[in-house]
Amino acid sequence: MSSVGIDANTGRVLIGWPHIVQSIGKVLMTETGSRVERRDYGSGVPALIDTPMTRENVVDFIMAVAEALEPRVVNGMWYGEPRVQLLNVRPHGTADGELLLFLDLIEIPNGHLGDFTPANRREQVFVVDGYPGTNSSLTQ
Repeated sequence: MSSVGIDANTGRVLIGWPHIVQSIGKVLMTETGSRVERRDYGSGVPALIDTPMTRENVVDFIMAVAEALEPRVVNGMWYGEPRVQLLNVRPHGTADGELLLFLDLIEIPNGHLGDFTPANRREQVFVVDGYPGTNSSLTQ
């Protein structure tokens, strides 16, 4: 059974890949430690927004994405995104100062159910927008 959720913008039902994409965005743009009772949820990405794109910061950014999406159990609770396997992260800064985030992924539609059979290879592009502590977001 494919995963089902609610679109955060429209309130409509999301099924399958669109739900996975929304979940990736939520994980990446939630600062680790900011959720009560789920302190290990989130990523280090928000803290890196608006930092200079030095080699060290780019490596930190790639690591923050990879660590956040890696499925793991902490204190008996699942974190990360079990419905994808991350193959590659390519951040790209634009002349307008936006950061494009290219994720090369393998979709594992039933990973949340413990079935890690791969289905499709996909590339998903996000635009990282905002500043730490404000309404930072990822758009696709």
